[in-house]
Amino acid sequence: MGEMNERKKWITESKIRCQRLGLDPNKPRITNFLFHSEFKRRERLNDILIRSALPYMQMCGETFKPCGSILVLTDKEGYILKAHGPEFILRQKTKIGLGEGSSLREEDAGTNAVALAIRYKKPVYVVGKEYYLKIFQSGACFCAPILLNGELLGTITIVHPEKKGHPHTFTLIKVLAKLIEEEYKNLREGDFLISVVNSINITGVATYRDGVVKWLTNKAKDLLKIDRDRNILENFDQRILMDGELLNEIIDSERLEKSFLVVRGEYNDGFLFIFEPISKNLPEETTIKYIGAPYTLDDIVGLEGIKTQARRLAHQDVNLLIIGESGTGKELLASAIHNISLRAGEKFVVVNCAAMPETLFESELFGHKKGAFTGAHNDKIGRIEYADKGTLFLDEVGELSSEIQVKLLRVLEDKKVIPLGSNEARVVDVRFIFATNRDLGALVKEGKFREDLYYRICSPVIKIPPLRERKEEIPSLIDRLFLKIKDKHKGFVGGLTEQAKRVLMEYDFPGNVRELEKILEQAFLLCNKEYIDVEDLKLKSIEPTSIEEKVRQYKAKLIYEYFLINGRDIKKTCEELKLSERQVYRYLKEIKENKNY
Repeated sequence: MGEMNERKKWITESKIRCQRLGLDPNKPRITNFLFHSEFKRRERLNDILIRSALPYMQMCGETFKPCGSILVLTDKEGYILKAHGPEFILRQKTKIGLGEGSSLREEDAGTNAVALAIRYKKPVYVVGKEYYLKIFQSGACFCAPILLNGELLGTITIVHPEKKGHPHTFTLIKVLAKLIEEEYKNLREGDFLISVVNSINITGVATYRDGVVKWLTNKAKDLLKIDRDRNILENFDQRILMDGELLNEIIDSERLEKSFLVVRGEYNDGFLFIFEPISKNLPEETTIKYIGAPYTLDDIVGLEGIKTQARRLAHQDVNLLIIGESGTGKELLASAIHNISLRAGEKFVVVNCAAMPETLFESELFGHKKGAFTGAHNDKIGRIEYADKGTLFLDEVGELSSEIQVKLLRVLEDKKVIPLGSNEARVVDVRFIFATNRDLGALVKEGKFREDLYYRICSPVIKIPPLRERKEEIPSLIDRLFLKIKDKHKGFVGGLTEQAKRVLMEYDFPGNVRELEKILEQAFLLCNKEYIDVEDLKLKSIEPTSIEEKVRQYKAKLIYEYFLINGRDIKKTCEELKLSERQVYRYLKEIKENKNY
């Protein structure tokens, strides 16, 4: 009785959500489906799930053929991966949008068993008028989630043409899901074993439960100094065979005088190990500095519009300005632009205007002659002259002192540089790429940045949006950064759980891409599980900001920008925005307290 009430509650709540979404119950077909390339990508991603389910779908399909039922397999998001049943029934379903690649998510298909099973991770059925969309109300569907260690893999569903299926249909779909789950485990272990055997760079060992070696890779023979029929306990203590999972555990070997990162899984009544040695000797820090540009446009995830602008401007030999908050990737973009420019074979020199002491900056940028000041024992070439024929990237240009601004303006106008203590101007051929996270226009009005220099460098401009304004790119960024981190560090972390990814999608990233990378790197280094979960992310706040709060933050930021444009004149700002002084002061106070702005 309790399960029945729970099911009805789910259906009622689902219908309310559909109404709030403005979903039309009379829509004649499902209109959201995957493009061919995306469908093929999901097929590849869910290959083991499809191989696990298909034999059972084909077997049950024959049983249900006389009554016109079909079986549907979806991925964890509700997109149809496979549909099996009589051909003419499948054609009819395709006409209403129920084909492979179609979406059965609640926002697309209304209240249905697949959407509910995904939301609650429990078996459920929906019949007749319990559906939200009228096109489904002549039938029924019985759905069960397919789970692995509590993580959702997808769903399996029996779609029945009549409002009432066979009395045992709901029991059957639950059994079917369990059979697919078991098959998935077996196939995944088998695929894992094959990949180990075929990978010559992995130190893989399979043992019986007592530690006697069944087989091992050639690399394992060399590294562990053991062979078949010998016991792995020759190298390690009993801990390596203890119950429970071993994931990214550091285990020492006294015999080998080495430490290893170890991952262990169960396989065929025994264990399968992968070892990765950990060096105890850290390499000496190199004194060689890379003078080329290390990044290309391929290193930039998303930002397609920005990359189009970059390609167009790269081939024009003009100076340019990149604007973006800290951590958005201004240096990465500058490096990529250099690498596709006519100066690609020349030097790419980086100068951070905020990081260098003002007393040394002039000498560093323009160079000096011997005896120009106390301590100038030799002639020194400046960064501008050093970058001759190449590109000079001046980061945080808004931090330049007024004296340096004057000299830089002269270089831009005359294309000549005069070292400190010299009267001789040296001709330079340098492309300047400037970057800032500050509002240079506001700095001009405050008298902190020269107007003539501002107009020299402010065109053309590329503006990189903050990560919170391009959240659709976060999943791709997570994938790219995670691979980068895996290449850099030792470990067997497989990725992130779906919940961890959802939390990152909600986070606002005041530190932008740089902060995302550091969050993932810390989680990777400290994770001792197969997948990084929410608690591993260590976010300052994992509570998503409400829409109302985001609107309020945006309004405060907008008022602050008007305030700066108007030279911090409160009355003028109030007049333009038609707000009271009290309202403006309240928003400015919020800005002051919020370090994100």
